[in-house]
Amino acid sequence: MYNKIKDIKRIVIKVGTSTLTHQTGRLNIRRVESLVKVISDLKNMGKEIILVSSGAIGVGAGCMGMTERPREKVAKQAAAAVGQCELMNIYAKMFREYEHTVAQILLTKDVVEVPESKENAINTFMKLLEYGVIPIVNENDTISTKEAEFGDNDTLSAVVAVLAEAGLLIILSDIDGVYDSNPKEHADAKLINIVENVDDIMDVAGGAGSSLGTGGMVTKLEAAKIAGAKGIHTIIMNGSTPKHLYDITSGIPVGTLLKGDAVKSFTLMFLRMWNAVCGTKEDYENYATRRDFDYSNYDDGHYAPFDDSPVREERVGKNIYNDIINTSRDYVYIMTRYLVLDETMLD
Repeated sequence: MYNKIKDIKRIVIKVGTSTLTHQTGRLNIRRVESLVKVISDLKNMGKEIILVSSGAIGVGAGCMGMTERPREKVAKQAAAAVGQCELMNIYAKMFREYEHTVAQILLTKDVVEVPESKENAINTFMKLLEYGVIPIVNENDTISTKEAEFGDNDTLSAVVAVLAEAGLLIILSDIDGVYDSNPKEHADAKLINIVENVDDIMDVAGGAGSSLGTGGMVTKLEAAKIAGAKGIHTIIMNGSTPKHLYDITSGIPVGTLLKGDAVKSFTLMFLRMWNAVCGTKEDYENYATRRDFDYSNYDDGHYAPFDDSPVREERVGKNIYNDIINTSRDYVYIMTRYLVLDETMLD
């Protein structure tokens, strides 16, 4: 499995507050420098990297002399305003030393729930990656309301992975991966290397994380479910030694791999390809720009472009077009009719 994982080009890496900071709340400069160096090298290897970075509130709290993460809403927002500025200054300076450019993207949940702003976010990610820029994403804590909060950056990282059509989500944590019991309470706890179904291990997850962060194992597993529903694999690993990211790109097992649903991922990819070849002009433009399709025509088990729309073999070449036409009509109908017609997958 890891031999396939190592070849994935587009990767979202999530790093949490507990990984970025010391217990004092101040930035762990050595670890951040190591993370930046490894990500820069992965970029040089041809990988496309999006970094989802927590830490704004934690770093801001440290800068403001707070001894723990603030609980009051307005104090959190003030700490985020200070900490986000501090974080981006450091990231920009460090990545620039390796000749890489970064961009800041701050999101709230309502942004990805409104079609127009969601499309803008997707287009921005795609264009930044096209230009070789490393997007650095965080929740916009300074202005977010309770209704517009993702709740934690584990969830945010999964949403970003879906928006950017990544193949792999890596969550850097303060623990080596998912265990069959709490390793802080059970000395005989064993690391789970590969998880086929996230629901099977939800009951072994504990509560919240450190005093400076908000995430626990539950949120990481929930993030893996979000990503996995779109066919995106997730790896939960210890972030204390960023160079272990090289193991993943070398096909060496590390942490816990939570496998994405390959059937759903392939089906969505195939449907988009089919629409690009046989659909309307709008269908093709949506495919070319990676926007979502209107699947409403599947409701009666029949999709109009099979018979009613002009074919466009010039888009993909005659051989590819013939392969699709000759081998796939029945497959597409069965898959769309019986496997993918659920709202959670087509959202």
